[in-house]
Amino acid sequence: MHMLWVFTIKPDGRMKARLCVQGSADKEKKDILSASPTLTRESFRTCIFLIVQNQWELLTGDVPQAFLKADEEFWQREVYVMPPAMMGYDRDVIFRLLKPVYGLVDAPLQWWVTVQDWMNRHGLRRSVFDPTVFTLNNPETGQLKGIVGVAVDDTIWGGDKDMQKIMHDFAVKFNIIEKGWDSAFGKNVKFLGHDVFQCTKTHEVEVDQDHYIKENVKPVDLEPKRLKLPDDTLCTKPEIKLLQGSNGTNIWVIAQTRPDAAVQVSMTAGEIGSNPTLGTVRRLNKAVACLRSRTMKIRYKRLGKTPSDFEILIFHEIGRAHV
Repeated sequence: MHMLWVFTIKPDGRMKARLCVQGSADKEKKDILSASPTLTRESFRTCIFLIVQNQWELLTGDVPQAFLKADEEFWQREVYVMPPAMMGYDRDVIFRLLKPVYGLVDAPLQWWVTVQDWMNRHGLRRSVFDPTVFTLNNPETGQLKGIVGVAVDDTIWGGDKDMQKIMHDFAVKFNIIEKGWDSAFGKNVKFLGHDVFQCTKTHEVEVDQDHYIKENVKPVDLEPKRLKLPDDTLCTKPEIKLLQGSNGTNIWVIAQTRPDAAVQVSMTAGEIGSNPTLGTVRRLNKAVACLRSRTMKIRYKRLGKTPSDFEILIFHEIGRAHV
C-alpha cells in the first residue's frame, strides 16, 4: 500500500501534517475486525450527570497521535507500505509497520483495545452498557469514585483523588501531560462539537453547541435563476446533494442539544428521501434559521444533597437496544 502526507489546517489556524496509509487498497480490510466503539450521546450525558452529582471537577483532553500509541502487542498483522517520494527513499524501499497508522480500517479498534487494557490494569471497570465508559469503584462498598468516557482520542472524566492519580498516569502514558487536562471550571471547553461549562461554586454544568452551529449549520443557497421558481419545482442533483449534507448536520444537532427544532428538521428530512423540491430547500433553510437564531443550553444540576439522592426510571421495549 502507498503512504501519503495529509495536510490540514485546524480551526485555530495551526497547520498539521499526518503520514497516512491508503487503507482502501488493503486486501485484508474485509476479513479483519475493524468495528470500534465510540462514546454515545446517552453515555456522554450520563458522564456529565454523575460528575455533577458527585460534585467533581469536569475535565477533558485529547490524545495526540492516538493511533500511533496503540500497543503493538495487540496487533497481529503484517502490513507493508511504500513511503511517499518526498521522504527521499529509493523507489524499491518498503516499510513494515510496527503499529496501525491512520488510514488502516483497524487502527481505531487497535487504539480502543489499548485504552481498554490500560484502564483494566489500573483498576477501572468497563460499563456493561457502553464499552467506552469506565468507572472506578470502591472495592468494598461499590461506591463510585470516578468515571471516564472515551470517544476515540477524546476523553471526558471526573473523580476523587484516587481517580485523579489514575488519570494523571494516563496523561503521562499517552502524552496528554504536555498540554494537560482541560478543566471546565469557570470556562468553556470543547468536546465533540459541544461547549461545556462548569460553575465553580455549584458544580452545575451547561452544554450548548452555539459555536458548532455557527460554523457548520448552513442554509442551501440556490442559484439566482432558480430563486423565483415555484415550490413544486424538482431539485437538481447538486441541490439534492447539498440538501442531504445540510440535513445530516441538522439531524445530529437536534439529537444532541436542540430539540426545539426537531419538528422542522424531521419534516424536511422526510421530504429529502422522495423527490425533494425547491419548497423542501426553503423549508430546510427555515429550520437552519431557527437553529442559528436561538441559543439553547442543557443544564445539569445536582439532585438532592448526596451523590445517591436520585433514582433512574427506564422505559423500554422488548430489546435493550430500544431502551
